Formats: sequence, structure tokens, C-alpha cells
Amino acid sequence: MADAGIPFTPPAHGSGWFSYENALLLMLGTTFGVVFIDRNALTTLMPYIQGEFRLSNTQVGFLAACLSITWGISGWLVGILSDRAGRRKPFLVATVVLFSATALLSGFATGFVGLLLARLAMGLAEGPVQPLSQSLIALASSEHRRGVNAGIMQATITSLIGLIAAPILLVSVAQGHGWRTAFFVASAPGLIMAIVLALFVREKPAVRETATRHKAVPQLSLLRTRNVALCMGIALCEVSWMVIAWAFLPLYFTQVRHFTPETMSWLMGSLGISSAFFGLALPWLSDRIGRKPVVVVFSALALVMPLGVAFAPGGWSVTAVLLLIGWSASGTFPIFMATIPAESVPRASLGAAIGLVNGVAEILGGFFGPQVAGVLADIWGLGAPLVLMAALILVSVACAAGLVETHPRRRSEA
Repeated sequence: MADAGIPFTPPAHGSGWFSYENALLLMLGTTFGVVFIDRNALTTLMPYIQGEFRLSNTQVGFLAACLSITWGISGWLVGILSDRAGRRKPFLVATVVLFSATALLSGFATGFVGLLLARLAMGLAEGPVQPLSQSLIALASSEHRRGVNAGIMQATITSLIGLIAAPILLVSVAQGHGWRTAFFVASAPGLIMAIVLALFVREKPAVRETATRHKAVPQLSLLRTRNVALCMGIALCEVSWMVIAWAFLPLYFTQVRHFTPETMSWLMGSLGISSAFFGLALPWLSDRIGRKPVVVVFSALALVMPLGVAFAPGGWSVTAVLLLIGWSASGTFPIFMATIPAESVPRASLGAAIGLVNGVAEILGGFFGPQVAGVLADIWGLGAPLVLMAALILVSVACAAGLVETHPRRRSEA
């Protein structure tokens, strides 16, 4: 079923830079960037929180992981509901309002249990944003821009907001006004974006009617679709790799490398610089040479980041360069989490396929990865999570090697 995907016809609104396609891209990319401000706020602020609440590394890993459980479940289920309803916008606006409200809860937490409950609620609210947004992007994209649009939405704009600006801003607020205030600041942008989406996202009846004319693929059949199954394996490993990095790199930098919190925040911000660049470059490259070679080569480059941080000598500047190179794999996420699944199933199953890949990645990879990393860190030290990250990347590269090419032109040539 790797060839089941069909071309999408974008709605025509405007032209050139002022087309609806570009406007939608900006709105959804900004919204997903706001999601990552909230999602990464806890791990960015963990050097302040861990000492106050006396959290073990296992508890730190669990807090990073628990959000992935509810994120994955809600993303998958709402993706199915949106396919059946033939609409995405109402679900998207509702989830943006909800995750903005739940972001406040972390600021009121008084211990581990409070943080845990806040993270579970946030995951339920934030999980549907990615599959809903990527479904809207896929339906509105020109064929020659389908990959790059997915990358700009999920990686480039998101990185500029959620991975570059957010760590620097949140640490600055925490230094001056406390970490609780930083959580309150992180919650505000989501409400603004909910209003923008409600006013300006267009979901025309023609798009909904087209979606209902093509029979949806049953969930069990999605699991038997080769590319969907392999993308689930890649996403499971690489989401785990990413969440472990978010959870334990701030602690590794401050406790093992003895960098200051400010230096740590700039190093974590460099991950966003890498994501912003490669999140645009790699999907663009996949639109030209195909999806599979890009995923295979740059997933392998992810080995540079954990091994380089753990074993390469030098100060923060060398570490920053290694982070920039190794984190280039983040640019492949929109390809195997959205574009390849979207091109492998009928469009009536877009939300379900993308939600399924994301759900498995978050529930299994995002949850168990940090959990295992936290236990290993308590036993062998904070270097153990980096070794685990390297092992996960080796498995993801093996899965990527089995993909069937889905780029329309490359597929027809093959």
C-alpha cells in the first residue's frame, strides 16, 4: 500500500507570497512553535526545579516521558475523529485553547505529583496539534512543495520560536523572576494563536467533500502498510532520541560539563538553530531527490550529537558545533512523521496515518525512552542516556533503509 497516496489539489486563494498556502503555513508553524515553548519549558527549567523539589534523575525522566503518553493517545484519536468528521479546524482551535490553559498548571505545582498531573493534562491538549496541522498542510500544498511545507511547519518556524527563542527567554525570566513566572509567560502566546486560527484558517466545503469521496483505510490496514509501519519504527527511535536529549542535556551540561545555566540555555538554543535550518533544507531536498535517501543519510548523522557531546574534548564552542551537526536529523522528522505517511495512504486517512505514527512514537518512544534513560543515569551517571541515544539512532537507520520511495516523480521513475 505504499503507492496508495494520491496527489492533493490545493485550494486557490491569492498568489505568490500572499497565497493562502503561505498564510496557512505561517499560522500553523507559529502555533506548533508555541506548542514547543510549553512542551520544553519544564526540561529547560529543570536545573532550577530539580534542586527545589529534590527530584531524582528517574523522576526527571518520568516527567519528560509522561507527557508523551497522553500526547500520543490524543493525537491518534483526534486524528481519527477529524478524518471521520471531514474537518480539522474546529478540533485545532479547541486544542490550542486547552493547551494554553494547561500550561499554567506547571507554574502552580508544589512537588513531583503536581508537575506530573500538569504534564499529563498538557499532553492531552497538545497531542492533536501536529496531525491536524500536517493534514491541513498536506491538503493545501502544491505537489512540488509538499515536503518543504511540512518541514517549514513542523521544524523551521517551530525551531525559531520553540527551540531558539524559548530557552533563552525562559531562563532569563527564571533568573530574574523565578521559574514559576517563566511558566506563566509560556502560556500566553497560545491564546493569541487560537484567535488567529479561528479567524483566518479556511476549510472550504470542497476539501471536506473530496476527503469523504475516498474510502478511509481501516486502522489495522494502516499497520500493515509498509511505509507507515517503518515510519512508526523510525519515529519511535528518533522521538525517544530527541526527548532524552531535551530531558538530560541541560543536566549533563550543568552537572557534568559544569557550564553555567546561561551557557546551557544558549547550547540548547543551538538545537533550535540546527532544526530551523535543516527543517527547511532537508524537506526541500526530499522534494528534489526523494524522501528515502534524505531520511537514511541524515538520520545516521544523528550519531554525531550524543557521541560528540560525550567524548569530544573542548569547551562550549566545540560542543555547539557538534550539536548543530548532530541535530540535523531533526530536519527529517516532518518527512517520516508526515510526508511519507501522507503519500502512502488515501487522503481520507491522512489524520489517522499521521496520528498513528506520532502516537506510537510518543507513547512508546517518548515515554519509555526517557524512563529508561533516567534509570540508567541513576545507575551509571548522566553519560548513560547519551549512549542509549546512539543505540536508538542505529535502529532508526535500519528502519529507514527499508522504506519505499513515495515522492511522486521518483516513484513513477522507479
